[in-house]
Amino acid sequence: MELFSRRKLGENDGPRTQAENLVTAAQIQATTAYTSLGEQFDLVYTIPTDNWDFVLTVAGVFIAATRANQIGLSEARVDSLMEIVVRKLNSWRPEGISAFEDCKAFFDRTFDALKKDPSYQHQPELIGSDAIGSWIVWNLVKHAPESEQERGLARALGVLVTHSFFNWWSDEPVA
Repeated sequence: MELFSRRKLGENDGPRTQAENLVTAAQIQATTAYTSLGEQFDLVYTIPTDNWDFVLTVAGVFIAATRANQIGLSEARVDSLMEIVVRKLNSWRPEGISAFEDCKAFFDRTFDALKKDPSYQHQPELIGSDAIGSWIVWNLVKHAPESEQERGLARALGVLVTHSFFNWWSDEPVA
């Protein structure tokens, strides 16, 4: 599902424009996901929308920022892009920086644990999605995903956020 096209967010499709637009795009994705996932998971409508928007925005920014370090840009280029992202995140909500750091620590720890989990042997592509989805749901419901609905929401949100922001720095539109 294409929620937005990066090409429409700015005249220049370069990484600098993508960095400038990342937080806004993550906010749009979060807002859109509330209704679409609320139709599948009743739990969504028990979550305050401002918390939902905050947590999903941070998660989207995290996935894109993580990928910036993995796509072959120079360290200096990544640093300059991340300065823009940090500035935008801080101007949106200053507490977004600490949430980003929490997301990173949780993601790294959970990703490593899931890599060792034999149940992911046949679905390694879901490790990253489930790690970020678990962080999202934990921060929405204030505990680890426990119920079937919470675990399903974690998977759905993880796949959605990862799919939406994994190729953020690419010139290709999100499909």
